[in-house]
Amino acid sequence: PWLNPSERDGLILHSPALSANEKLVLVAIGYHMCKENDAWPSQARIAALTALSHKTVKRVVRALGGRGILVTKRAAAGNRVNHYSVAWD
Repeated sequence: PWLNPSERDGLILHSPALSANEKLVLVAIGYHMCKENDAWPSQARIAALTALSHKTVKRVVRALGGRGILVTKRAAAGNRVNHYSVAWD
């Protein structure tokens, strides 16, 4: 389901199950989210917004995906940007 930005950020920021870095990455992805629950910021953009290293962003994205919180659709050949959606439920 689509959440307005304040609802979305509230869910992220008040979640005790998320680390600080996970919260930062999810808020940065949420900043780019459209009403279809889809976002496509590059990992470099996420790193720039959060002041995390690219390596940390990559690790956090992988961890969130492993926990079923973040769904990553890998970039097609020739396109370097992944698409992300968040499992809010």
